[in-house]
Amino acid sequence: MKPLEIYNHLFKNEEVILTLESNNTKKYFSYKINKHNNIYFVSVLYGPDNSNNYKYIGTIFDKNNFTTTKKSYFKSDSISVRAFNIFFFDLMRNKVNKNLNVYFACNCSICGKILTNPESIERKVGKICENKLFNNL
Repeated sequence: MKPLEIYNHLFKNEEVILTLESNNTKKYFSYKINKHNNIYFVSVLYGPDNSNNYKYIGTIFDKNNFTTTKKSYFKSDSISVRAFNIFFFDLMRNKVNKNLNVYFACNCSICGKILTNPESIERKVGKICENKLFNNL
């Protein structure tokens, strides 16, 4: 996905969930970005519920400046915050690191739950539904 497409997707919606995956380690973090009065609040997934288990990590002001605040659940040097900060810094310079995969969450085509796992997003089926499908064959 090109930087402009990512930027437009991030800022045209009231709420966006995206996943950043390292090509090197295959580790990933999922983030929820909520818009309120032209301020964007960024949270990271911190639990098994892809809809509700998010912890606030920082704010995007003027669509071009991400910063942590006193209320950030994680400090600015935590891996999940650093990953988002680097991603956003590059995005503001019209770049996406070639070692980074960016996914926007979608819904499972079987049960409708939100998918944040990169493999599940690509297949459009969550792991639980996929296992049920294969066990019923």
